Amino acid sequence: KNESVEKFPRVFPYTRLTLTHFEKRPCCMRNATPDDIDSLMKLEKSCWSELMQISKENILKRLEIFPEGQLVLVAEGEVKAVIYTQRINDDQELHKSTISTLPNFHQDNGSFLQLISLNAFSEEQDKGYGDQLLRFVLQYAELKSEIKKVAAITRCKNFVQEKDNIKIDDYIKKEDLHGFLSDPILRFHQLHGAIIKEVVYDFRPG
Repeated sequence: KNESVEKFPRVFPYTRLTLTHFEKRPCCMRNATPDDIDSLMKLEKSCWSELMQISKENILKRLEIFPEGQLVLVAEGEVKAVIYTQRINDDQELHKSTISTLPNFHQDNGSFLQLISLNAFSEEQDKGYGDQLLRFVLQYAELKSEIKKVAAITRCKNFVQEKDNIKIDDYIKKEDLHGFLSDPILRFHQLHGAIIKEVVYDFRPG
């Protein structure tokens, strides 16, 4: 259970013991393998426009470079969601990167875990597959003493509809009536503990 994970010792920057409460769920999480490539490409095409999709070769390269950092959620015998990650030395390196150059920044012992992308079928969002997968990875990172921070570059869902009325730098700070970020994707990450800091330009095409 998400709220039932504790690590010990609490006062040192490493973990020797964990206290957890496990519950059975109708899904499982495992490392992605090259055998999953058809399912991973199906997710890629479902979640991204053609201009923003990455190639099969790029995905296979991720699986080769950092296999333990690529995870899928399987339910009903099918891959329903995937999260891609890598280790980097410093989150400032993200300003130098683009989606196509990301593999160049991976370091096996990097102290930052970068979340590259989280893909889940939109028609099954009510089942929370993406949420469960992200929570799992964040808990994994918390238990790895060598990982100091989790960082990511995400996108806005609704900025295109509002770009004529507001600058992107102001849009990412825009809040709803409850004090949460108004953009659904930014709010999703905020509710998982993220702090939205700044705009990174030209990371993805389009």
